[in-house]
Amino acid sequence: MSDNKPSGSPPELPFGFKRSLIVGFCASVIVALSSLLVVNRYTSEGRVLPDLKHLSNLGGLAAAGEALGLGAQIGGGGQDALYVDILKSRWLGDQVLDETYTYKVRSWMFGEPETRATTLLGYFKEKNKDKGFKALMSVINIKRDVKTNLVTITVETRSPELSQAVVKKALTLLDQYLIEKVQTQGKAKAIYLEQRLKEAAIEFQKAEDGLARFQANNRTYSSSSDPAVRLRGQHLENDLELHKQLFSQLTYQLEQARLDEKKDVPTLSILDSGTLPIQKSGPSRGFWTMVTFFIVGGAHFCWGNRVRLSKYLSSEDPL
Repeated sequence: MSDNKPSGSPPELPFGFKRSLIVGFCASVIVALSSLLVVNRYTSEGRVLPDLKHLSNLGGLAAAGEALGLGAQIGGGGQDALYVDILKSRWLGDQVLDETYTYKVRSWMFGEPETRATTLLGYFKEKNKDKGFKALMSVINIKRDVKTNLVTITVETRSPELSQAVVKKALTLLDQYLIEKVQTQGKAKAIYLEQRLKEAAIEFQKAEDGLARFQANNRTYSSSSDPAVRLRGQHLENDLELHKQLFSQLTYQLEQARLDEKKDVPTLSILDSGTLPIQKSGPSRGFWTMVTFFIVGGAHFCWGNRVRLSKYLSSEDPL
């Protein structure tokens, strides 16, 4: 009995389909077993809400950015971008790298947790700060939501405790920078008044000393018969009173400026200070196992039927 198949029908594929399934399955098992040697990764997340009300009034915002080497980056994406720039700065990165952390880590998936106390440079096994900073930037991710202005920082390492500790350290340094480094209008005024108060104190002391020396030589100058002596004494008294009033006013203004400075500093509203991750964030063992199965099995099947597939693909379309 003759086989009357249409000339345009695809040829039978003699190479075993089941064999390709077995090959793909074996490859996926190897990948699955090998992935057990890869240590789980854990991601900790922290979120902060910028104090835009105070950031918009920062007189030294540009200077703050230049201090970090950020230059024109500040203000390019809004005032809240300052938070992102600080978190990504080398100033903050070096301090995060130098901090000593105590954490637990496994050498493989089912290994016993080992307690370690190292710097982040030690964790990365780097001695060079430049390479350490690049490694830090590869495990840290900072995002800014343009709608809500929320700034999110995530850190992924092989230890849940280390990921959380790095997030907390970064947020602590961010808060420290806003308090100590950012030059507000209130802080600038307080610095000026402190310097002016020191000068006024010196001038006040000179006026006191000058009157004291004059009184030592002219004990009854106020009732002296010499008008020049009485005039000189009155002048020194007036000069002392003037410096005394100036010193008192500057002292009051300085205290007021210090109060304004505290109100003027942007506050760091921390919504999440760094969660302790329980579930792993990687690796995706199941995903890569399935990908390996389909790629290896499909490649094996196509290679075994390459001749017939080539003929079929090169044949004319019967339609």
